[in-house]
Amino acid sequence: MKPTVFFLPGSNETELLERLPLLLDKLIDKQFNGNTLCGIKVHFGEKGNQTFIPADYSRVGVEFLKKRGARPFLFETNTLYGGSRGNTIVHLNLAAEHGFSADKIDAPVVIVDGMRGENSVRVPLAGGKHVKEAILGKMIPEIPVMIGFSHFKGHMLSGFGASIKNFSMGTAARAGKLQMHSLSKP
Repeated sequence: MKPTVFFLPGSNETELLERLPLLLDKLIDKQFNGNTLCGIKVHFGEKGNQTFIPADYSRVGVEFLKKRGARPFLFETNTLYGGSRGNTIVHLNLAAEHGFSADKIDAPVVIVDGMRGENSVRVPLAGGKHVKEAILGKMIPEIPVMIGFSHFKGHMLSGFGASIKNFSMGTAARAGKLQMHSLSKP
């Protein structure tokens, strides 16, 4: 099956934000019941950089999902390394600095792997060649619907990042991230 690629033209960010619901409408054709929890997997960015999708796109996504009857929230996991995303407190502070706060996007912001990335669940991977189980943030299996807002980037383990990295490393608890990185041979 050939993939379908969508392009959202726009000459500035305002135009893109106005057109984003048109793209979401093509990708999400489902109506949700009022109790459907819908997690939007985002990356809040690192301190001092701008290589993440701005929070306004998440806000538009939240508005779109609410109109469809979902109960959206943003979610992320802590990093393997320390720094500004190494524990939930500094991570949520950084998220708020970058515009990802409940008051600005009109939805909760959740770190799904606990205070220090240690709350995890092991999920068997049928037919896994190098890894037999994923070690995910404990709340990941409880999220019935997930949507990814991913930016394009390079990464030594996944080649080009984007959604593959956002949903693999980005949903792993600290032990899962360590497991994935321990397999690398730069």
